[in-house]
Amino acid sequence: MEALQEFYADDATMRENGNHAARRTEGAFVEHERGVMAGYKEIRTLPVKSWLVDGDQVVIRWMFEFTRA
Repeated sequence: MEALQEFYADDATMRENGNHAARRTEGAFVEHERGVMAGYKEIRTLPVKSWLVDGDQVVIRWMFEFTRA
């Protein structure tokens, strides 16, 4: 959560695959992620193998492993 708050721009957005509705950093996606994380015992981030950068726009293909609580 701290990394989201520290490194994401104030006007950043987050969008899930297949969902066109974007969440903005104005607290909405930080709170959403906090709620998702609360439902799991462990969440591991796997190494990122692909990303796109175009000026100030970035797309990252994150891969996660989730262990239920």
